[in-house]
Amino acid sequence: MLRRAKADMMKSKTIEILHGLNRREALALLGGLGASAFVGGALTTAPAVAQSSVDCVLTPDLTEGPYFVDEKLNRSDIRTDPTTGAVRPGVPFTLTLNIYQVGSACGPLPGAYVDVWHADASGSYSDESALGTAGQKYLRGYQITDSNGTVRFTTIYPGWYMGRAVHIHFKVRTYSGTQLQRTFTSQFFFDDSITDSVYQQAPYSSRPNRDTRNSNDGIYAGAGSNVSRVLMTPTRMADGSYTGILNVGVDFSSSATTTTSMVLPQIAYGGGWQTSILLSNNNETSASIQSNFLSESGQSLGIAGGGQRPPGSGGPSGPPPGTGTPPGPGGSQPASLAARSTMLLDLPNTGNLVQGWAEFTLPSGVTGYGLYRWTAAGVLQEAVVPLIGESSGSGMFVFDDAQGLTAYALANPSTQATTITALVFAADGSSIGSASLPIEARSRLVGFFRSVPGLSGMAGARGIVRFSSSNGALCAIALRFGGNTFASIPIMYS
Repeated sequence: MLRRAKADMMKSKTIEILHGLNRREALALLGGLGASAFVGGALTTAPAVAQSSVDCVLTPDLTEGPYFVDEKLNRSDIRTDPTTGAVRPGVPFTLTLNIYQVGSACGPLPGAYVDVWHADASGSYSDESALGTAGQKYLRGYQITDSNGTVRFTTIYPGWYMGRAVHIHFKVRTYSGTQLQRTFTSQFFFDDSITDSVYQQAPYSSRPNRDTRNSNDGIYAGAGSNVSRVLMTPTRMADGSYTGILNVGVDFSSSATTTTSMVLPQIAYGGGWQTSILLSNNNETSASIQSNFLSESGQSLGIAGGGQRPPGSGGPSGPPPGTGTPPGPGGSQPASLAARSTMLLDLPNTGNLVQGWAEFTLPSGVTGYGLYRWTAAGVLQEAVVPLIGESSGSGMFVFDDAQGLTAYALANPSTQATTITALVFAADGSSIGSASLPIEARSRLVGFFRSVPGLSGMAGARGIVRFSSSNGALCAIALRFGGNTFASIPIMYS
């Protein structure tokens, strides 16, 4: 009775405080609390419905990071690896996310897909080959918001890894049937004093030297004045577990910006080669863009994009040279593109040859293409290829290997491996050959068609090449080399 009376008094006091504030102050207070103050005791069942009509404050979007894998695991308990059933050790944590539509409408967002993913107590993410966890799927999953815009997950308190404060990633997506409509991505952080307490327990206590707190985490600082919207103070329950609630405001109204993922399957710079990417914002307002330059195996390339530079001089000894050495990490480049303006991302002809590929996140109304320059025998050659969307699963092009060589670059931007099937037909429609080209997730292949086993019959022939991708993402370019000249070959996608 005493506990209930105390809870009722807390609830009455909270309502009194909110009634004493204007709408903006009340929203700020609720956003700053992240609703976590309402967790525990007699108030644990109240937050989603009680706040659904007032908590319409935008949450800052923060970077997805390198560890998102679209596993498509519809589950509320994400502690286990679905293959083995093994449960990740750690302090239990119950997470509630309330998703609100902010914009022309204001209220809960039902029917949205909400993914969460985070590190385990040892600081490792699942399904990451670089971390030795490929094929494992612990601490990942999604739920669909109910009529109150709410999803709940059972997980563990996240661990830490070098250079990052303790955090959990989340992504909100809406669909029309199977067609993705809008996406919002962010992450949230934990009160450091709560983390200090949790980390005194096993298994966290075996890793005592946490090197980054909220105050020196660059992504946390990137939330700016809205950092209260991504900071949680979880509540410790009687059984030693923790629970926390985060209210997330997104703008998925018809006026909200939609983005498209685009790919350039080939970049080459240095050793006589230069690649430039030209982007144009056709909107009447500024646009935020993201570019990411990667090596053939998907590692980041340290490229500083920017101003226009003169074309490279000097030429390689033959058509497409081999892969060079990446200059280092840090290939992700955010930028703002003013209304009706054009931007040049220039990879100049300096140093040794480096090859790879690039991906871009572009708002609607932003278009672009890649420009390759190669100087051979004192003559500057150029080829132009459009940026390619990730939604095409097949395509075809016309080739002519009677007086030249046809080269390809195939990128796989998805998190799942794919196999590109190539069927080749002669000018008279007869079959020349076929080949299967496996590509690992987030990597690419490059070479000459006639050198691929099964396609040697292309040498000296003309005809068509038909492509298809096993995972539905075909991102390809074709280039024609003839002596000291080269040109792009248009690919028709379907």
